[in-house]
Amino acid sequence: MNWRKIWRVQVSGLLGVCFLASSGARGGELAAIVEDLSPGVSDIGLFDYLSTGAVVNLADGDWIRLGYLRSCAEETITGGTVLIRMDKSAVIGGTVERRAVECDGGNLQLTSDQSDQAGAAVMREQEGDIEVALTVHGASPYFRIMGAAQTLELESLDRPRETQTLKISANGLDLAEHGIALRKGGLYRARAAGREIVFRVDKLARPGAVALLSRLVPL
Repeated sequence: MNWRKIWRVQVSGLLGVCFLASSGARGGELAAIVEDLSPGVSDIGLFDYLSTGAVVNLADGDWIRLGYLRSCAEETITGGTVLIRMDKSAVIGGTVERRAVECDGGNLQLTSDQSDQAGAAVMREQEGDIEVALTVHGASPYFRIMGAAQTLELESLDRPRETQTLKISANGLDLAEHGIALRKGGLYRARAAGREIVFRVDKLARPGAVALLSRLVPL
């Protein structure tokens, strides 16, 4: 009998009860994104969103890298039981390394209801003024698309005004993989799957595959 596995299940259940009793977070609120993971982790996938209260069991030697959407914390967790909380994970029986990365914390979040509908990424224009949803700190954003779409329309809203149509793969589009860097300080609108988002590129943004949270654009 695998007592270690049984112990992890019991601990994760206890953690879940304690979490729901003590946390102010709403159940089902999307809190983290999977940035990377080892091949042995099969229950979740790359760039999946994880909700508060979710439990991930990692075998010995397996690891996962999570990015927390509100706190801008990046975690690399090896082994053990992982409970997803609002700002960081609770880890039992494993090791965790944390670091803070530059991101527009709070503006990256979607609720589970929003992810199924229009989402927080849909922006409104008011009397000609454009509402900016977030600022990315990487010049080569990664667009995570919740709906079904084959292409993404990327429009520059300041000079020079131009529009590009780019192909989506596996619900995402990584400009770093395509060697594309947006203009520092530039204002852009992205459209896909019936949604849109207006975002600004930070004046000090670096091109390429910098930390995912620094360049994540949710759609």
